[in-house]
Amino acid sequence: MDLASFHSFWTVLTVVAFILLVVWAWSGRQERNFNEAAQIPLRDSPAVTTDTSADAAAVKENGHE
Repeated sequence: MDLASFHSFWTVLTVVAFILLVVWAWSGRQERNFNEAAQIPLRDSPAVTTDTSADAAAVKENGHE
């Protein structure tokens, strides 16, 4: 196989992979998953606690001060 044949084969392979990816992404079965993923940035993040007294107590119990 010469270099030109390899390049032709590689081009056809990548075009077919791209077409399969587009078909998968636009299939109706993926719509629910993509809608859920689209809502991730809009969700409220859990509250971050700044109370370190529990952490300090755990450190004292382990003897690592």
